[in-house]
Amino acid sequence: MEYELRLLVELQDIDSAFLKLEQLKGTLPEEIKQLKKQLDNLTQKLEEDEQSNINAEIERHKAELEIKALEEQLAKYKQQIYSVKTNREYDAITAEVETTEIEISDLETQVLELLDVEQKLKPVVEQEKAELAALESTLKLKKLELDELLGKTQKEQEELSLKRSELIKKIDKPLLSTYERIRKGKNGYAVVPIANGCCSSCYRNLPPQTIIEIKKMNQLIFCQTCGCLLVYKNNEESTEIKK
Repeated sequence: MEYELRLLVELQDIDSAFLKLEQLKGTLPEEIKQLKKQLDNLTQKLEEDEQSNINAEIERHKAELEIKALEEQLAKYKQQIYSVKTNREYDAITAEVETTEIEISDLETQVLELLDVEQKLKPVVEQEKAELAALESTLKLKKLELDELLGKTQKEQEELSLKRSELIKKIDKPLLSTYERIRKGKNGYAVVPIANGCCSSCYRNLPPQTIIEIKKMNQLIFCQTCGCLLVYKNNEESTEIKK
């Protein structure tokens, strides 16, 4: 069992090294994730506002063309008034004039409303474009920073990955499964050394007899408080695990 435990200790050392490399990234991955989310949301908002502006402009031009056509028709009606011969004809043309004038007035109101929409959207769109450019610039810098960091640690990560792949071949699958289960639930730490008579994960004081059994390294002994596998590292009994 000592051989298996030593393999697990070595595996934990490799995984701990991976964790340290991840910690070097700091908040960069999360910052990039949030920036991408903001960028996506702002891009969608900008597209919607630009489309709303375009739609308002199209509707305004359409209304202006209708006004022009109605004004031409109105001029014809007013000209026809001078050539009517009966009161009935006069009343009909007058009604057409009134209806056309109402239509023109309604369309002019619509044009003013659409112009107001355009005028309000224009500064909004410009502001969103400026914010989008700033976000893109910040995201680019953060990505470059992360890429530079990853470039520095790539070789070490590759070496660790190779060592881990070779090592897990030597560990029994049930034992490896137990290790992975604990590691997943304990923020990456499944195998922890005793430190000053305590579990170095939860700092629970261990009975003297338990410490003696752990030092023998001939059986699996788990912390009754946190569930981590307890081991003994020669000359490191007082070293605490760093998370």
